[in-house]
Order: sequence, then C-alpha cells, then structure tokens
Amino acid sequence: MGGMIPSMPQTPFWHLAPTDGQPKKPFQQEIFLLETYVAGLFFAENLQDVEVFLVPGFRLELLREPQNEYDEQAIQIFVSPKGRPKQRIGYVPRAKNEILSRLMDAGKFLYGIIQEKHPHTDGQFDLTIRIFMED
Repeated sequence: MGGMIPSMPQTPFWHLAPTDGQPKKPFQQEIFLLETYVAGLFFAENLQDVEVFLVPGFRLELLREPQNEYDEQAIQIFVSPKGRPKQRIGYVPRAKNEILSRLMDAGKFLYGIIQEKHPHTDGQFDLTIRIFMED
C-alpha cells in the first residue's frame, strides 16, 4: 500500500515519563558526561539506612558546595529515596569536578545514575556512577 503513512502515537513524545517520573520538555536531552566513583563513601553517616537504594540504575542528586573548606569546586552526591529525607553519601572526586562544577554554577542540571556496586570482603563497598546533564 504505497503512499500510506503509519499512524503516530496519540501521546506526544515529550509527555512520555522518564525514569524520574517527571515529564520531559520538547527537545530535552540527557547528555552523558563521565563515569567515576563516589569519593568519601566510607565516611558517609548512616549509610546502612539507605544502602538498600544504592543499586544499579538508582538516580542520585548532585549539589554544589562552593563553601567547602577543602575544595571550592566540591559537588556533593545525595541519595533521595521517595518518602525519606535525602542523605549525602559522598562527593564527586576532586580530580573530576572542575568542569562539572562550572556547568552547575552556570545553571546546568546534573545528576548521577549508579552504574555498579563493588562489594569488599570487609562489608564496605564502592559505587561507580555515571554523570549526566539535562539540557
């Protein structure tokens, strides 16, 4: 049947819900920036309270901390489970935060997604995350 155009979905593409449940805007893109680890995870307070959420695919909140006494380009990493207060689990490593902090200071929205959880024999673990920018 030449010349027939297949029917389009009734819901515009920008109304389809992404993984965080928020509707996307037209032409909004998620841009992969880098893969890294969570620095300072060992020092996070009450980590056992949120460890169940620290699984591959879980979305993490990134928040600038320009008044950090050790690193003025510091970026905190938070886990924000629904119905619970957000909790800092660590930082973007200093060696990786210079460009990311400038993007955030310019108003860009960055977030992390847990890629892998690496358990240690002593019960501790490391997290590999991927950082994205919504633009």
